[in-house]
Parts: sequence; C-alpha cells; structure tokens
Amino acid sequence: MEYLPLQYLSLYYAVDESGVDFATLSQYGVLGIFAILMIAFIKTMYKRETDRADRLEQENRDLHEHIRERVVPALISVTATMEDASDLLVEMHAIVRDLRELPPIRRPRRTSTEGDS
Repeated sequence: MEYLPLQYLSLYYAVDESGVDFATLSQYGVLGIFAILMIAFIKTMYKRETDRADRLEQENRDLHEHIRERVVPALISVTATMEDASDLLVEMHAIVRDLRELPPIRRPRRTSTEGDS
C-alpha cells in the first residue's frame, strides 16, 4: 500500500466527503486546478450515470407493468382461444371419421328422357 507524501496530505484532506475546499486546492497552482477540474468532472459524471440508471430503472418498471397489464391477459385469451380451436378440430375429426364409416350413398342414375321434358 502506497502512502501519500506529506506535501500532498493537505490536498487529500481538501477533498473529503463534506465537499471540496477550493482555497486549499488553489494553493497548489496547476495541480490544484487540475484536481478541481477532475473533481467537477467526476461529480458531473457520477450524477449523470446515477440519473441515467434511475431513468432506465423506471423505464424497466413501466415496461414490466405494461406486460402485466396488457400482454399477460392477451396471452391468457389467446391460450383459451387455441384450446377452443383444438377442441373443435378434435370434434371435426371425429365427425369425419364417423362419415367415412357410413356406406356410400347410391343415387339412382338419371336417364336421358327424364331430363328432356
């Protein structure tokens, strides 16, 4: 583990959880300005990413709610309709099978004189 040199210790304490002490950082010249810019950049990026994560989380919740409200009932309805259609196909298959077992209907032949009236 590396320790900060004693000369940078005040720089370390200038940036703590309570905020940034710009007066202390400005005493370091370019290094202080760089630290101020980096801190501003990091805070901005952190805020941006947390806002983005919150927004995406809310969109995810909204989409989940939409699925529960609309898609699930539609799927239940479609499933019931498919079950009804399947039952009808089974009944139609049974009717066709029963019709095939009947003897063929014999129709009398028409003679040519019957149709010439």
